[in-house]
Amino acid sequence: MIWLTLYVILAVATVPHAVAVGGHIIQTIDKEKFINNSAYTVLHISRHTGCMREIHSFTNILGLEMEVVFFTGPLKVTKEFANSLWDAHKHYYNRFDYIVTTDTTPISRIFLQNMDEVKPKLIIYVSNRWDCGYNVGEDDWNEWRDTFRKVNDYPDQITVVPFCDFETDYAEFHGIPMRHFQTIYPLGDLPPSGGSYEDFANDHDKGAYGPAGDQWAGRGIAGPEDHFHTYYVAHYANEQDNHVLDDCKKHGVKCFLGYAADIQQFKAMVVFPYQTCNIAPFDSFMRGNVVISPSHKLLKEATSNPKIPGYEAYTFSKQGFENATEYCTWLKFPECRIQFDTFDELFELLKTIDEVRLKKVRSACRQTIYNHRYEVIRQWRETFNVQAVSTRKNRVYKDTSLSQGSSPRLLVSTMYPRL
Repeated sequence: MIWLTLYVILAVATVPHAVAVGGHIIQTIDKEKFINNSAYTVLHISRHTGCMREIHSFTNILGLEMEVVFFTGPLKVTKEFANSLWDAHKHYYNRFDYIVTTDTTPISRIFLQNMDEVKPKLIIYVSNRWDCGYNVGEDDWNEWRDTFRKVNDYPDQITVVPFCDFETDYAEFHGIPMRHFQTIYPLGDLPPSGGSYEDFANDHDKGAYGPAGDQWAGRGIAGPEDHFHTYYVAHYANEQDNHVLDDCKKHGVKCFLGYAADIQQFKAMVVFPYQTCNIAPFDSFMRGNVVISPSHKLLKEATSNPKIPGYEAYTFSKQGFENATEYCTWLKFPECRIQFDTFDELFELLKTIDEVRLKKVRSACRQTIYNHRYEVIRQWRETFNVQAVSTRKNRVYKDTSLSQGSSPRLLVSTMYPRL
């Protein structure tokens, strides 16, 4: 028997708020609110708290009522397991106007093979390859591909939302028509400065901004007293963490590696992209972080010939695509990034970059942030058919953090027994 624990979070769209979930803290904030006369109800099923945070950010803005179910079932959702969930909980599922599945696409199998009974509209947010958990070419992969192709059989009831263009091309490459679906890049709205989003789902995957209790735990030399003069090194570094920290020390550069809630308070953020698409670039982007990252030239070098002296283990996953680096979301918004072609150039940058240049990058990025946010919210409004009016006009984005709210507005309950 497969054990499945489902935690349900009833999210009420309101003013800035914070709540304890099983001893962990989630904090969210509305930057603008839309009037939604339809009051649609949304069920979000996911196994990834980054996706939960992402979907909550815009459903909150659009005034949608949402419940979140944390899925702890297997990556490979079999036909039998999907049917067992549908049979056990279909009356609950059919209470909603929309069902959204995110992270591992096979979660949507619960509904795809029961479309004759599914009443809500289904939105499948593809953010981790449509076949995550399967091995290409095996019998169960072929069976799942045939099932997932059904997304094109219900144009009025099913919408697929790729979170980057790579997801579309990856599906097309494997014979699943997807180009008629609209890519919606992540909004990237995150908790305000001083807050953190604890990953209450997986202890091993704490997300880019980590737990509050571990705020300054890491192997770097930073601390709250000097982080304004310290570079934050993203923890996804393809096993290059020790190289990065050792070289920082060798060059006399203050670097911090670990989990921190207030990453926008650091001087800048250094990243080593490891695959095509992540939500993290948009998280950092919307926070106003200046990101220092490898150039497209260096990414291609790391992909085709990962023998960079001292960084031999640094690779960028091609995921079967020779041109995978073309899709890298860390390379979007170049006006918000500072890029380097070699690792020698990186450490020279870290030693010489000053606040004047960083302010110039942040200033150039402001309008891009506004345009991105406006476009993503517009796309989701159309997806949910929300006729919305903003109650806050002429929103001004500031470099300073937003104030932290404290009114609890999320209610937690355990709704399902173990299956």
